[in-house]
Amino acid sequence: MKKIFLITVIAFFATAQSASFAQCQNHGKQGEAKKCSLNLTDEQIKKIEPLKLDFNKKKLDILNQIKIKNAQIQAVTTGSNINKEEALKLNEELYKLKAKLSNERLEHRLKVREILTPEQQLIFDQRSVMNRKTHVGHHEMKASCCKENQGIMRKEGCKNTK
Repeated sequence: MKKIFLITVIAFFATAQSASFAQCQNHGKQGEAKKCSLNLTDEQIKKIEPLKLDFNKKKLDILNQIKIKNAQIQAVTTGSNINKEEALKLNEELYKLKAKLSNERLEHRLKVREILTPEQQLIFDQRSVMNRKTHVGHHEMKASCCKENQGIMRKEGCKNTK
């Protein structure tokens, strides 16, 4: 019974992966606000976009692996035949995946930071400190630039697209 459940859960997450990737692409407004506050040049945008795409692919893969590990832990810790040793092993693997995701985030952040000017780095760093201090999610950062969240980043600053 547990094996059938586990296979079903794994199949579900594998098919949900493509839907999750499509959903990740819909965070444009939040990204626009971040870019706008940094006043990125066209050249900087062209350098950052591939980094962002690569990071999002890695992040999605790791997040899917985390979901699978959580499902596996659930499977071995419920029902009549609980397997403590397997659960502990899976839990260790889960935290290794979380550490890997954290490292990928840091590497991505540092790669993006290298592309920025010293003035942009200051804004980028301040925003990062604020996010860590207040544990504000990335969805909350949308309004940090243009009130309408419709700003476009350019060297001369925010432009409303309405």
